Amino acid sequence: MPVKLLFTIIGFNSLFLIFLAAIVIVYLRPQRWDGMLALFLGWLTGFINIESSEVQFPLLLLLSFGFFVGYARSKSAWRNAFILALFVPLSQFAWIIATHKYEAVISEGVGSLMAFVPAFAGAYVGKSVAHSHEMKQRSATISA
Repeated sequence: MPVKLLFTIIGFNSLFLIFLAAIVIVYLRPQRWDGMLALFLGWLTGFINIESSEVQFPLLLLLSFGFFVGYARSKSAWRNAFILALFVPLSQFAWIIATHKYEAVISEGVGSLMAFVPAFAGAYVGKSVAHSHEMKQRSATISA
């Protein structure tokens, strides 16, 4: 069985299992929804990163997903950005090991650590927008 097909099967089924686990965890502990969202979106981005031949789409996903999780839960923006970005290097290193392309460890493996930059940038832009909206609401409440 080709490695790419194996990765697709394992990646998709893992996404489905994470989704089911997220349903149970959010049902039992609703306050954990943001971490589960970051986990699922991070795994999805890592999966797409392996399937994609270009870096632009996973980068856009990290930036936009980071923005939304940062906006939704600004107090834990750094944690959710870390969870979100973690799966790109993990999936890249797993791909390197599975395909035995050890010469790509520096260029693709270590290079994939750059995934933390757009995830954190998006999360902190989202956090600042949420903070700005909070300040507007407070000033509107005070002046009213």
